[in-house]
Parts: sequence; structure tokens; C-alpha cells
Amino acid sequence: DHENMEEYPAGRVRSRKGRAGPVIVKRIVADSLSLPEEWERMADDETVKLVPLPATHVEYQKVLAQFNSTLSSTVTKIERIQNPQLYRQFKLRRNEMDADPRISNKSNMKELFHGSDFVALRQIYTFGFNRSFAGKNATAYGKGDYFAVDARYSLGYSRGGSG
Repeated sequence: DHENMEEYPAGRVRSRKGRAGPVIVKRIVADSLSLPEEWERMADDETVKLVPLPATHVEYQKVLAQFNSTLSSTVTKIERIQNPQLYRQFKLRRNEMDADPRISNKSNMKELFHGSDFVALRQIYTFGFNRSFAGKNATAYGKGDYFAVDARYSLGYSRGGSG
């Protein structure tokens, strides 16, 4: 059905209820997956790039203000993590959620804090958050990745490293 962008499977494909059902086909507009204009260029073999932001940069000021709104501490450096693969995965999922008629609030994104040790940090910005690696520091509510509105809370889980 081209009008509704539904594809019906041939043969004996059945849903959980035993009936053949439509397979939804979604078109992804390549433009919606483009990287942010403010990102620095990356080499073809570069999967992650850490970009130090100068204190005068608008992005630096925004992050600093969010951090200082709940915690007064000296910030020595703020870096933008550029990981095209993780960014595109995020954009795909975000587009799916925005298109889902069951989600009434389209502005459902929150910017939160996460505290971790230095070794785990590299795993996170390279591969993303992964529940199978979780549970090292806090498991009060079970194994998982925890985020906080309050930077002060997340700081308690941040340990070690320099750079």
C-alpha cells in the first residue's frame, strides 16, 4: 500500500496474534542525519574526536551554565565529543520518536549529567552507553545507566584521570 507506506509480507508470516500484518516501511531523509555544522572536520579513519572548546565559545558557556546551575566548582576544560556513528544512531531514534503518534510531547529531550570513572568514559564516548557494562558504581535500582538533573549528584560518581 503506497499511500500508507505499508508493505504486506508474502507467505506465512504471522504476527504474535497469528494474523498476517503490515510491515511498516519508513523513509529516512539523508539530510536529517547530517552532522552538526559546528563540528570540526574529521579524518576518514577517525571514529571519535574530542574537541577542546575555548571558554569564549557559546557551546562552552552553555555547558558551564548548566553545570554551575546545580554545582559551584572549578571547571578546567570542556570538550565536545564528536562521534558520527553514535550521533546518527541518536538522530535515527529521535526521528522515530518524533514521528510516533503515540508520543504526544515532541520536545521530550533532556540534557542530563552522568558521572563515571575515566576508563569507562572512553568506552562511553567510543561505543555509547551500554547496560551490559553498567553496575560498577551504582546499582540501587538495578543494573543500568543512571543520569541526573543535578551535576552535584553525578560528580560523586566521577573519578580519576586527567586530560
